Amino acid sequence: MSNIGVAYRQTSWCGINCMENERAHHHHEIPKETKTDQVDEILTQAMKHLSFDELQREQEELHGITVVNATKEDGDIEGMLMALEGHLNLLKPGTKFESAELINSSYVSRREFLVMFLSGNRYDPKAAAEQLIRHFDLKFHLFGQSKLTKDITLADLDADDISSLLSGSMQFLKRNDRSNRTIVLELPGLRFYKDLRNELRARFYLFMDMMQSIEDPSRGVCFISYCVDEFQDIYNGAGFVENMRLALAIPTNIGGMHLCISDPRESIIAKAAMTLMPARLRAKTKVHLGSHQECQYMLSTFGISRKALPFFDDTNDICLNDHKTWYHQRLSAENISANPTFNTLQPTNCDVVFNGRTTNGNGNERLRNLTIQYAPSYDSSNVEDKRRIVSTMMGNIQSNGGRFLKWSSTTEEWKEVPHLEVREKVCQMFRNLRRRAAQQQRPELPLQVVKDVSENDVLFGRRKEHPGNLRLRLLIESLAAEYDAASRGRKKQLTTLVIQEIEQNGGRFLEKVKSESWVELSRQALGDKLSSQFRNYRRRQKEKGLAK
Repeated sequence: MSNIGVAYRQTSWCGINCMENERAHHHHEIPKETKTDQVDEILTQAMKHLSFDELQREQEELHGITVVNATKEDGDIEGMLMALEGHLNLLKPGTKFESAELINSSYVSRREFLVMFLSGNRYDPKAAAEQLIRHFDLKFHLFGQSKLTKDITLADLDADDISSLLSGSMQFLKRNDRSNRTIVLELPGLRFYKDLRNELRARFYLFMDMMQSIEDPSRGVCFISYCVDEFQDIYNGAGFVENMRLALAIPTNIGGMHLCISDPRESIIAKAAMTLMPARLRAKTKVHLGSHQECQYMLSTFGISRKALPFFDDTNDICLNDHKTWYHQRLSAENISANPTFNTLQPTNCDVVFNGRTTNGNGNERLRNLTIQYAPSYDSSNVEDKRRIVSTMMGNIQSNGGRFLKWSSTTEEWKEVPHLEVREKVCQMFRNLRRRAAQQQRPELPLQVVKDVSENDVLFGRRKEHPGNLRLRLLIESLAAEYDAASRGRKKQLTTLVIQEIEQNGGRFLEKVKSESWVELSRQALGDKLSSQFRNYRRRQKEKGLAK
């Protein structure tokens, strides 16, 4: 039930598949009216499989008005367990469930284990039996024969699985919805894996831990796939089918599903994906199209408070503190003393390394080449398409086994760069490339060599304690907040103000060209230097934890 953006590739209806080619080119607009009408007609026809009462019940569950089959009497459960056993006897020959039963029959026949599958399937013994068969087939595929009859723990995950788990692309939240259902949140823009199996193994562990920690699984969970703006899937929906199979093998009763999308084209694709869902799940699935504020408001009308979502109060930056707390609790509960990802994270040749350290690896070279490749499209694109281009570049790095790393001087260890910070850095690379191209096209001007340097001059070099440099630093600090919030035109005015302040005090802006020679910078070069000074000040503040 994740990565909905690729679901339409699995459909065979004429008129829907053609969206693949149209969406691949940013110049072509999707004929929204035609495609929307076609998909809505398919959804309407599919919903006719439900009776009026069934449809009303699913809608009430979506809105959190009712919770179906919340409890069962012990006598009822015993009868259902007997029915479950009968269905399993018919289905299990030749399956991995039968293999697990032969290895350790007590493991697969545990009462609490079987009840978990019953409650996750609304106490339908046949559905629970079919899911148990799928569950053990998937478990064998992901973890092998030796893990069939044991609960998967963190020790069964490798370092790449852990990295995918810690990305926060899938997490269950501490705060529930108004019906007291656990909220499962997917943030496709945070997905990270070297191989798709890393993501599947991590999500298998997370879901099974969630199901064993929920007091009453029959109440169901509320699932949110949040694909808004920067959280759009950087892998463009890769792995949809595999993740769907995973969802169908986990005893999770979906009480409501919300697909939050900011791109109108994706809403058509989301509806196409819904045609693959069972009718009951489709009836309690809602697509929300809009900005962060609009989607979060629409979620609140379904009993999902904005405070339940892991966003900062005043921004839409993601906060993974609760997710990391859960992870450390699992480390403690499973008596694992250390996190291999935190303690042994080292750059590889595929990684992109920031902070000005070792930047000649294949990862950095790949990112530079991608920047050059996409520069013409990026410069001529609107904001949405620029965001999509950056996501494609990030996905390219990660699909080739790369990560985005930086060195922390505070903890003296390598850390993965947050998703939004990577976006900022890639956008800056495009701006730097455009600026260098413009500089190369400017006519060369003769350099004015300066022999005598005064205390009022600003020296771009290594003399940080020079009086003129100190004066410039104070000016930058006093105007930094206004500069960060200013438009492009206002930023130029602020840099001009800085230049005038220095020059009115008798200062010049000089740069060293030889051991003892200085030249006065041109106005254009000076503007670039001062813009860089403002950016460097903002970066230093962020590193100190002072930037708001």
